[in-house]
Amino acid sequence: MSLSSQNTPTFRFGNHSDVGRVRQQNEDYMGYFETLNGHLFIVCDGMGGHLGGSTASQIAVNSIRGYLQQQIYASPEEAIYSAVQYANQRIYQESQVNQELRGMGTTCVLSLVRGNLLYYAHVGDSRLYYSHQGNMRRLTKDHSFVQALIDQGVLSEQEAETHPRRNELLRALGTHGNVDVDLGKEPVVPYRDDVFLLCSDGLNAHVSDREIAEVLRDEFLSVQHKALKLVEMANMGGGEDNITVQIIDFHNATHSPPSPSNYEAQTMPVSSMGQTNPMTKGSHHTSKSPSTGEKKKINPRARTHSRSQKEYNPPPISNDKSKFSLSGTGNITPFFILIPLALMIGFLYFNPSNSFVKSIVGDRNFTGKNDSDTTQNSFKDRMKRKAIEKVKDEFPLLKDVIETAEEVQRISKDVKEKWDKVKTVYREGRETIDDISEKYKITKRELMELNDVDSEEALDSLETLIVPEEIVEE
Repeated sequence: MSLSSQNTPTFRFGNHSDVGRVRQQNEDYMGYFETLNGHLFIVCDGMGGHLGGSTASQIAVNSIRGYLQQQIYASPEEAIYSAVQYANQRIYQESQVNQELRGMGTTCVLSLVRGNLLYYAHVGDSRLYYSHQGNMRRLTKDHSFVQALIDQGVLSEQEAETHPRRNELLRALGTHGNVDVDLGKEPVVPYRDDVFLLCSDGLNAHVSDREIAEVLRDEFLSVQHKALKLVEMANMGGGEDNITVQIIDFHNATHSPPSPSNYEAQTMPVSSMGQTNPMTKGSHHTSKSPSTGEKKKINPRARTHSRSQKEYNPPPISNDKSKFSLSGTGNITPFFILIPLALMIGFLYFNPSNSFVKSIVGDRNFTGKNDSDTTQNSFKDRMKRKAIEKVKDEFPLLKDVIETAEEVQRISKDVKEKWDKVKTVYREGRETIDDISEKYKITKRELMELNDVDSEEALDSLETLIVPEEIVEE
Protein backbone atom coordinates (compact mmCIF):
# COMPACT_ATOMS: atom_id res chain seq x y z
CA MET A 1 0.00 0.00 0.00
CA SER A 2 1.31 3.45 -0.85
CA LEU A 3 1.92 6.00 1.86
CA SER A 4 -0.38 8.39 0.03
CA SER A 5 -3.32 6.02 0.17
CA GLN A 6 -3.17 5.54 3.92
CA ASN A 7 -4.99 8.81 4.49
CA THR A 8 -7.90 10.39 2.67
CA PRO A 9 -6.54 13.27 0.54
CA THR A 10 -7.32 16.67 2.02
CA PHE A 11 -7.03 18.40 -1.33
CA ARG A 12 -8.75 18.72 -4.66
CA PHE A 13 -6.96 19.71 -7.85
CA GLY A 14 -7.44 21.00 -11.37
CA ASN A 15 -5.11 21.34 -14.33
CA HIS A 16 -4.95 22.46 -17.93
CA SER A 17 -2.34 22.66 -20.69
CA ASP A 18 -2.60 24.58 -23.95
CA VAL A 19 -0.37 25.03 -27.00
CA GLY A 20 -0.86 28.81 -26.92
CA ARG A 21 -1.39 31.19 -29.84
CA VAL A 22 2.03 30.96 -31.54
CA ARG A 23 3.56 27.49 -31.18
CA GLN A 24 2.51 24.61 -33.41
CA GLN A 25 3.09 21.88 -30.82
CA ASN A 26 2.75 21.65 -27.06
CA GLU A 27 6.15 20.81 -25.59
CA ASP A 28 4.87 21.11 -22.01
CA TYR A 29 3.95 17.94 -20.15
CA MET A 30 2.32 17.50 -16.76
CA GLY A 31 0.92 14.80 -14.53
CA TYR A 32 -0.69 13.89 -11.25
CA PHE A 33 0.08 10.45 -9.83
CA GLU A 34 -0.48 8.58 -6.60
CA THR A 35 2.88 6.91 -5.93
CA LEU A 36 4.35 4.79 -3.16
CA ASN A 37 5.93 7.95 -1.75
CA GLY A 38 2.93 10.28 -1.92
CA HIS A 39 0.76 12.33 -4.28
CA LEU A 40 2.97 13.68 -7.08
CA PHE A 41 2.19 16.85 -9.07
CA ILE A 42 4.64 17.78 -11.82
CA VAL A 43 4.96 20.30 -14.65
CA CYS A 44 7.76 20.22 -17.26
CA ASP A 45 8.47 22.68 -20.08
CA GLY A 46 10.54 21.08 -22.87
CA MET A 47 13.02 22.75 -25.20
CA GLY A 48 15.14 21.72 -28.15
CA GLY A 49 12.76 21.88 -31.08
CA HIS A 50 9.34 20.34 -31.51
CA LEU A 51 10.51 16.74 -31.24
CA GLY A 52 13.22 17.29 -28.63
CA GLY A 53 11.17 19.50 -26.32
CA SER A 54 8.13 17.25 -26.12
CA THR A 55 10.31 14.15 -25.79
CA ALA A 56 12.37 15.63 -22.95
CA SER A 57 9.34 16.78 -20.94
CA GLN A 58 7.59 13.42 -21.31
CA ILE A 59 10.71 11.47 -20.31
CA ALA A 60 11.06 13.70 -17.24
CA VAL A 61 7.49 13.17 -16.04
CA ASN A 62 7.47 9.43 -16.69
CA SER A 63 10.92 8.88 -15.16
CA ILE A 64 10.13 10.75 -11.96
CA ARG A 65 6.82 8.94 -11.62
CA GLY A 66 8.46 5.56 -12.18
CA TYR A 67 11.27 6.28 -9.73
CA LEU A 68 8.87 7.23 -6.92
CA GLN A 69 6.79 4.14 -7.63
CA GLN A 70 9.64 1.65 -7.20
CA GLN A 71 10.06 1.77 -3.42
CA ILE A 72 9.16 3.77 -0.32
CA TYR A 73 11.83 6.21 0.84
CA ALA A 74 12.10 7.27 4.48
CA SER A 75 13.08 10.77 3.37
CA PRO A 76 10.73 12.46 0.88
CA GLU A 77 13.44 15.05 0.12
CA GLU A 78 15.87 12.30 -0.83
CA ALA A 79 13.17 10.64 -2.92
CA ILE A 80 12.35 13.67 -5.07
CA TYR A 81 15.99 14.78 -5.35
CA SER A 82 17.07 11.34 -6.58
CA ALA A 83 14.04 11.08 -8.87
CA VAL A 84 14.90 14.36 -10.61
CA GLN A 85 18.54 13.29 -10.98
CA TYR A 86 17.37 10.01 -12.50
CA ALA A 87 15.18 11.88 -14.98
CA ASN A 88 18.12 14.09 -15.93
CA GLN A 89 20.27 11.04 -16.71
CA ARG A 90 17.50 9.43 -18.78
CA ILE A 91 17.04 12.56 -20.92
CA TYR A 92 20.78 13.09 -21.37
CA GLN A 93 21.41 9.48 -22.35
CA GLU A 94 18.57 9.56 -24.88
CA SER A 95 19.94 12.74 -26.45
CA GLN A 96 23.36 11.12 -26.85
CA VAL A 97 22.13 8.05 -28.71
CA ASN A 98 19.56 9.84 -30.89
CA GLN A 99 21.02 12.50 -33.16
CA GLU A 100 17.62 14.11 -33.75
CA LEU A 101 17.26 14.76 -30.02
CA ARG A 102 20.71 16.29 -29.47
CA GLY A 103 20.52 19.29 -27.15
CA MET A 104 17.02 18.62 -25.85
CA GLY A 105 16.14 19.50 -22.26
CA THR A 106 13.31 20.51 -20.00
CA THR A 107 12.47 22.54 -16.93
CA CYS A 108 10.79 20.79 -14.02
CA VAL A 109 8.79 21.81 -10.97
CA LEU A 110 7.16 19.23 -8.73
CA SER A 111 5.44 18.89 -5.39
CA LEU A 112 4.98 15.73 -3.35
CA VAL A 113 2.12 15.60 -0.84
CA ARG A 114 2.94 13.04 1.82
CA GLY A 115 0.87 12.83 4.97
CA ASN A 116 0.20 16.41 6.08
CA LEU A 117 3.23 17.96 4.38
CA LEU A 118 4.09 19.23 0.92
CA TYR A 119 7.65 18.85 -0.40
CA TYR A 120 8.87 20.54 -3.57
CA ALA A 121 11.80 20.78 -5.98
CA HIS A 122 12.55 22.55 -9.25
CA VAL A 123 15.04 23.07 -12.05
CA GLY A 124 14.69 25.90 -14.58
CA ASP A 125 12.03 28.61 -14.72
CA SER A 126 8.81 26.68 -14.13
CA ARG A 127 7.34 27.96 -10.88
CA LEU A 128 5.53 27.01 -7.69
CA TYR A 129 3.28 29.60 -6.03
CA TYR A 130 1.66 29.36 -2.57
CA SER A 131 -1.51 31.26 -1.65
CA HIS A 132 -2.35 31.48 2.05
CA GLN A 133 -5.39 33.44 3.26
CA GLY A 134 -5.42 35.40 -0.01
CA ASN A 135 -1.72 36.36 0.11
CA MET A 136 0.40 34.69 -2.56
CA ARG A 137 4.14 34.00 -2.50
CA ARG A 138 6.47 32.35 -4.99
CA LEU A 139 8.34 29.41 -3.44
CA THR A 140 10.79 28.90 -6.32
CA LYS A 141 13.39 31.15 -7.91
CA ASP A 142 14.01 30.96 -11.65
CA HIS A 143 17.31 29.48 -12.80
CA SER A 144 17.62 32.09 -15.53
CA PHE A 145 20.06 34.69 -16.78
CA VAL A 146 17.83 37.65 -15.90
CA GLN A 147 17.18 36.27 -12.38
CA ALA A 148 20.95 36.24 -11.85
CA LEU A 149 21.05 39.91 -12.84
CA ILE A 150 18.17 40.64 -10.47
CA ASP A 151 20.06 38.94 -7.64
CA GLN A 152 23.07 41.16 -8.34
CA GLY A 153 20.91 44.29 -8.35
CA VAL A 154 21.69 44.94 -12.02
CA LEU A 155 18.03 44.58 -13.10
CA SER A 156 14.70 45.21 -11.42
CA GLU A 157 11.83 42.74 -11.62
CA GLN A 158 10.07 45.10 -14.06
CA GLU A 159 13.12 45.46 -16.31
CA ALA A 160 13.60 41.70 -16.38
CA GLU A 161 10.13 41.20 -17.88
CA THR A 162 11.19 42.87 -21.15
CA HIS A 163 14.90 41.98 -21.18
CA PRO A 164 15.98 40.48 -24.56
CA ARG A 165 17.67 37.53 -22.79
CA ARG A 166 14.79 36.71 -20.46
CA ASN A 167 14.34 33.24 -22.05
CA GLU A 168 17.88 32.07 -21.32
CA LEU A 169 18.11 29.33 -18.70
CA LEU A 170 21.05 28.54 -16.44
CA ARG A 171 19.81 25.06 -15.60
CA ALA A 172 17.65 22.43 -17.27
CA LEU A 173 17.20 18.67 -17.11
CA GLY A 174 19.01 16.63 -19.75
CA THR A 175 21.48 19.15 -21.13
CA HIS A 176 24.37 17.70 -19.09
CA GLY A 177 25.10 14.46 -17.27
CA ASN A 178 24.50 16.08 -13.87
CA VAL A 179 22.20 18.84 -12.72
CA ASP A 180 21.81 20.96 -9.60
CA VAL A 181 18.35 20.49 -8.08
CA ASP A 182 16.78 23.08 -5.79
CA LEU A 183 14.75 21.70 -2.89
CA GLY A 184 12.70 23.52 -0.32
CA LYS A 185 14.68 23.77 2.92
CA GLU A 186 11.77 22.19 4.73
CA PRO A 187 8.30 20.99 3.74
CA VAL A 188 5.30 23.30 3.78
CA VAL A 189 2.39 22.58 6.11
CA PRO A 190 -0.81 23.11 4.07
CA TYR A 191 -3.57 24.77 6.06
CA ARG A 192 -7.25 24.77 5.29
CA ASP A 193 -8.00 26.61 2.03
CA ASP A 194 -4.31 27.01 1.14
CA VAL A 195 -3.70 26.83 -2.62
CA PHE A 196 -0.57 25.82 -4.53
CA LEU A 197 0.03 26.53 -8.24
CA LEU A 198 2.60 24.80 -10.45
CA CYS A 199 3.07 26.41 -13.87
CA SER A 200 5.31 26.70 -16.89
CA ASP A 201 6.64 30.14 -17.83
CA GLY A 202 3.99 30.44 -20.52
CA LEU A 203 1.66 31.58 -17.72
CA ASN A 204 3.76 34.11 -15.82
CA ALA A 205 5.13 35.57 -19.07
CA HIS A 206 1.69 37.08 -19.76
CA VAL A 207 -0.14 37.05 -16.41
CA SER A 208 1.23 39.04 -13.49
CA ASP A 209 1.59 37.62 -10.00
CA ARG A 210 -1.13 40.01 -8.84
CA GLU A 211 -3.56 38.69 -11.46
CA ILE A 212 -2.66 35.08 -10.63
CA ALA A 213 -3.34 35.75 -6.94
CA GLU A 214 -6.76 37.23 -7.73
CA VAL A 215 -7.81 34.10 -9.62
CA LEU A 216 -6.53 31.73 -6.91
CA ARG A 217 -8.57 33.45 -4.22
CA ASP A 218 -11.77 33.68 -6.30
CA GLU A 219 -14.38 31.87 -4.18
CA PHE A 220 -16.88 31.62 -7.04
CA LEU A 221 -14.68 29.44 -9.28
CA SER A 222 -13.99 25.75 -8.84
CA VAL A 223 -10.36 24.67 -8.83
CA GLN A 224 -10.66 23.30 -12.38
CA HIS A 225 -12.19 26.51 -13.69
CA LYS A 226 -9.40 28.51 -12.05
CA ALA A 227 -6.94 26.47 -14.11
CA LEU A 228 -8.95 27.10 -17.28
CA LYS A 229 -9.21 30.82 -16.56
CA LEU A 230 -5.46 31.25 -15.97
CA VAL A 231 -4.66 29.59 -19.28
CA GLU A 232 -7.25 31.74 -21.04
CA MET A 233 -5.72 34.90 -19.51
CA ALA A 234 -2.25 33.89 -20.76
CA ASN A 235 -3.65 33.35 -24.25
CA MET A 236 -5.42 36.70 -24.13
CA GLY A 237 -2.10 38.27 -23.17
CA GLY A 238 -0.38 36.91 -26.29
CA GLY A 239 -0.01 33.16 -25.80
CA GLU A 240 3.54 33.20 -27.18
CA ASP A 241 4.49 29.96 -25.41
CA ASN A 242 2.83 26.74 -24.30
CA ILE A 243 0.87 27.23 -21.08
CA THR A 244 0.46 24.61 -18.36
CA VAL A 245 -0.97 24.94 -14.86
CA GLN A 246 -1.76 22.59 -11.99
CA ILE A 247 -3.65 23.87 -8.94
CA ILE A 248 -3.86 22.07 -5.57
CA ASP A 249 -6.54 23.35 -3.19
CA PHE A 250 -6.32 22.07 0.40
CA HIS A 251 -9.99 22.73 1.06
CA ASN A 252 -10.30 19.98 3.65
CA ALA A 253 -7.04 20.36 5.58
CA THR A 254 -7.41 20.05 9.34
CA HIS A 255 -4.60 22.37 10.43
CA SER A 256 -5.43 25.81 11.77
CA PRO A 257 -3.82 28.76 9.95
CA PRO A 258 -0.40 29.73 11.33
CA SER A 259 0.62 33.03 12.78
CA PRO A 260 2.16 35.51 10.29
CA SER A 261 5.66 34.86 11.63
CA ASN A 262 5.33 31.10 11.21
CA TYR A 263 3.95 31.56 7.71
CA GLU A 264 6.91 33.71 6.71
CA ALA A 265 9.35 31.18 8.13
CA GLN A 266 7.91 28.10 6.49
CA THR A 267 7.57 29.59 3.02
CA MET A 268 11.03 31.15 2.71
CA PRO A 269 12.37 29.59 -0.51
CA VAL A 270 15.93 28.32 -0.10
CA SER A 271 18.34 26.13 -2.03
CA SER A 272 20.07 22.96 -0.90
CA MET A 273 21.84 19.77 -1.93
CA GLY A 274 24.82 20.22 -4.19
CA GLN A 275 24.31 23.68 -5.64
CA THR A 276 27.10 25.46 -7.47
CA ASN A 277 27.65 28.87 -8.96
CA PRO A 278 25.51 28.68 -12.12
CA MET A 279 27.58 31.21 -14.06
CA THR A 280 31.15 30.10 -13.46
CA LYS A 281 33.59 30.15 -16.32
CA GLY A 282 33.20 27.33 -18.80
CA SER A 283 29.61 26.50 -17.95
CA HIS A 284 27.07 26.23 -20.76
CA HIS A 285 23.54 27.50 -20.52
CA THR A 286 20.47 27.00 -22.62
CA SER A 287 17.79 29.25 -23.98
CA LYS A 288 14.21 28.70 -25.02
CA SER A 289 13.34 30.77 -28.06
CA PRO A 290 9.81 32.24 -27.88
CA SER A 291 9.00 30.90 -31.33
CA THR A 292 11.18 27.86 -32.02
CA GLY A 293 12.37 26.55 -28.66
CA GLU A 294 15.90 26.17 -30.11
CA LYS A 295 18.90 25.98 -27.82
CA LYS A 296 21.77 28.44 -27.91
CA LYS A 297 24.91 29.05 -25.82
CA ILE A 298 25.33 31.94 -23.41
CA ASN A 299 28.67 33.73 -23.16
CA PRO A 300 30.54 31.76 -20.46
CA ARG A 301 32.49 34.91 -19.57
CA ALA A 302 29.35 36.73 -18.47
CA ARG A 303 29.33 38.38 -15.05
CA THR A 304 29.31 35.76 -12.32
CA HIS A 305 27.11 35.78 -9.24
CA SER A 306 26.86 33.83 -6.07
CA ARG A 307 23.54 32.49 -4.79
CA SER A 308 24.75 33.28 -1.28
CA GLN A 309 24.93 36.99 -2.03
CA LYS A 310 21.23 37.61 -1.58
CA GLU A 311 18.48 35.46 -0.16
CA TYR A 312 15.36 35.47 -2.28
CA ASN A 313 12.41 36.90 -0.39
CA PRO A 314 9.83 38.53 -2.67
CA PRO A 315 7.38 40.80 -0.92
CA PRO A 316 3.91 39.32 -0.43
CA ILE A 317 1.19 40.64 -2.66
CA SER A 318 -1.16 42.95 -0.84
CA ASN A 319 -4.66 41.58 -0.51
CA ASP A 320 -6.20 43.77 2.12
CA LYS A 321 -9.89 43.70 1.23
CA SER A 322 -10.96 44.13 4.83
CA LYS A 323 -11.16 47.89 4.34
CA PHE A 324 -12.84 50.18 1.89
CA SER A 325 -13.40 53.88 1.68
CA LEU A 326 -16.69 55.77 1.91
CA SER A 327 -16.65 59.39 0.85
CA GLY A 328 -15.76 61.60 3.81
CA THR A 329 -15.32 58.70 6.23
CA GLY A 330 -11.83 57.35 5.47
CA ASN A 331 -11.27 53.61 5.83
CA ILE A 332 -14.16 51.81 7.54
CA THR A 333 -14.27 48.11 8.27
CA PRO A 334 -17.42 46.60 6.65
CA PHE A 335 -18.06 44.54 9.77
CA PHE A 336 -18.88 47.64 11.79
CA ILE A 337 -21.31 48.84 9.12
CA LEU A 338 -23.09 45.64 8.15
CA ILE A 339 -23.84 44.56 11.74
CA PRO A 340 -25.67 47.78 12.67
CA LEU A 341 -27.40 47.71 9.28
CA ALA A 342 -28.61 44.16 9.87
CA LEU A 343 -29.87 45.09 13.35
CA MET A 344 -31.63 48.12 11.94
CA ILE A 345 -33.41 46.17 9.22
CA GLY A 346 -34.30 43.42 11.69
CA PHE A 347 -35.76 45.98 14.09
CA LEU A 348 -37.77 47.53 11.29
CA TYR A 349 -39.03 44.15 10.15
CA PHE A 350 -40.09 42.80 13.53
CA ASN A 351 -41.43 46.04 14.96
CA PRO A 352 -44.07 47.27 12.54
CA SER A 353 -45.56 49.59 15.12
CA ASN A 354 -42.39 51.67 14.96
CA SER A 355 -43.09 55.21 13.82
CA PHE A 356 -40.34 54.98 11.19
CA VAL A 357 -42.08 52.00 9.57
CA LYS A 358 -45.45 53.74 9.82
CA SER A 359 -43.99 56.59 7.81
CA ILE A 360 -43.15 54.07 5.06
CA VAL A 361 -46.16 51.74 4.90
CA GLY A 362 -48.81 53.49 6.96
CA ASP A 363 -50.47 52.71 10.29
CA ARG A 364 -52.07 49.29 10.01
CA ASN A 365 -52.10 45.87 11.63
CA PHE A 366 -49.07 43.85 10.48
CA THR A 367 -49.91 40.55 12.07
CA GLY A 368 -51.62 39.25 8.96
CA LYS A 369 -53.75 36.87 11.00
CA ASN A 370 -56.70 37.23 8.66
CA ASP A 371 -54.65 37.13 5.45
CA SER A 372 -53.48 34.16 3.48
CA ASP A 373 -49.80 33.13 3.68
CA THR A 374 -49.26 34.35 0.13
CA THR A 375 -50.72 37.78 0.83
CA GLN A 376 -48.79 38.05 4.09
CA ASN A 377 -45.46 37.13 2.47
CA SER A 378 -46.10 39.48 -0.42
CA PHE A 379 -46.81 42.31 1.97
CA LYS A 380 -43.66 41.57 4.00
CA ASP A 381 -41.55 41.62 0.83
CA ARG A 382 -42.98 45.00 -0.14
CA MET A 383 -42.41 46.31 3.36
CA LYS A 384 -38.78 45.16 3.36
CA ARG A 385 -38.13 46.73 -0.03
CA LYS A 386 -39.67 50.02 1.07
CA ALA A 387 -37.69 49.89 4.32
CA ILE A 388 -34.44 49.41 2.46
CA GLU A 389 -35.25 52.27 0.08
CA LYS A 390 -36.06 54.46 3.08
CA VAL A 391 -32.73 53.55 4.67
CA LYS A 392 -30.95 54.54 1.47
CA ASP A 393 -32.70 57.92 1.48
CA GLU A 394 -32.15 58.59 5.20
CA PHE A 395 -28.55 57.33 5.33
CA PRO A 396 -26.68 58.20 2.09
CA LEU A 397 -23.42 56.71 3.40
CA LEU A 398 -25.04 53.28 3.52
CA LYS A 399 -26.51 53.49 0.02
CA ASP A 400 -23.34 52.23 -1.69
CA VAL A 401 -22.99 49.43 0.86
CA ILE A 402 -26.54 48.19 0.29
CA GLU A 403 -26.33 48.43 -3.50
CA THR A 404 -22.97 46.61 -3.51
CA ALA A 405 -24.41 43.82 -1.34
CA GLU A 406 -27.41 43.50 -3.67
CA GLU A 407 -25.13 43.33 -6.73
CA VAL A 408 -22.92 40.68 -5.09
CA GLN A 409 -26.03 38.66 -4.27
CA ARG A 410 -27.21 38.84 -7.89
CA ILE A 411 -23.80 37.86 -9.26
CA SER A 412 -23.50 35.00 -6.78
CA LYS A 413 -26.91 33.71 -7.80
CA ASP A 414 -26.04 33.91 -11.51
CA VAL A 415 -22.72 32.13 -11.02
CA LYS A 416 -24.30 29.41 -8.91
CA GLU A 417 -27.04 28.82 -11.48
CA LYS A 418 -24.46 28.64 -14.25
CA TRP A 419 -22.08 26.18 -12.62
CA ASP A 420 -24.88 24.06 -11.19
CA LYS A 421 -25.63 23.16 -14.79
CA VAL A 422 -22.15 21.82 -15.61
CA LYS A 423 -19.90 19.13 -14.26
CA THR A 424 -16.23 18.21 -14.74
CA VAL A 425 -15.74 14.73 -16.15
CA TYR A 426 -12.37 12.97 -15.98
CA ARG A 427 -11.51 11.09 -19.17
CA GLU A 428 -10.99 7.40 -18.55
CA GLY A 429 -8.14 5.74 -20.42
CA ARG A 430 -7.77 8.83 -22.64
CA GLU A 431 -11.18 8.48 -24.26
CA THR A 432 -11.37 10.14 -27.65
CA ILE A 433 -13.54 13.17 -28.26
CA ASP A 434 -15.83 10.99 -30.35
CA ASP A 435 -16.18 8.62 -27.37
CA ILE A 436 -17.04 11.51 -25.05
CA SER A 437 -19.50 12.97 -27.58
CA GLU A 438 -21.26 9.64 -27.97
CA LYS A 439 -21.15 8.79 -24.26
CA TYR A 440 -22.76 12.05 -23.11
CA LYS A 441 -24.87 12.77 -26.21
CA ILE A 442 -23.29 16.15 -26.87
CA THR A 443 -21.81 17.61 -30.04
CA LYS A 444 -18.14 18.48 -30.42
CA ARG A 445 -19.05 22.12 -30.95
CA GLU A 446 -20.95 22.18 -27.66
CA LEU A 447 -17.99 20.55 -25.90
CA MET A 448 -15.64 23.16 -27.35
CA GLU A 449 -17.87 26.01 -26.16
CA LEU A 450 -18.25 24.59 -22.64
CA ASN A 451 -14.52 24.01 -22.29
CA ASP A 452 -13.58 27.39 -23.83
CA VAL A 453 -11.39 26.06 -26.64
CA ASP A 454 -11.56 26.79 -30.36
CA SER A 455 -10.36 23.56 -31.94
CA GLU A 456 -10.77 19.82 -31.62
CA GLU A 457 -7.02 19.49 -31.11
CA ALA A 458 -7.14 21.75 -28.06
CA LEU A 459 -10.16 19.87 -26.80
CA ASP A 460 -8.40 16.53 -27.21
CA SER A 461 -5.43 17.76 -25.15
CA LEU A 462 -7.57 18.32 -22.03
CA GLU A 463 -7.30 15.79 -19.24
CA THR A 464 -10.75 16.73 -17.95
CA LEU A 465 -13.85 17.90 -19.77
CA ILE A 466 -16.87 19.95 -18.75
CA VAL A 467 -20.28 18.63 -19.77
CA PRO A 468 -23.84 19.61 -18.79
CA GLU A 469 -24.71 18.08 -15.44
CA GLU A 470 -28.15 16.92 -16.54
CA ILE A 471 -26.48 14.85 -19.25
CA VAL A 472 -24.14 13.23 -16.72
CA GLU A 473 -27.05 12.31 -14.48
CA GLU A 474 -28.83 10.56 -17.33
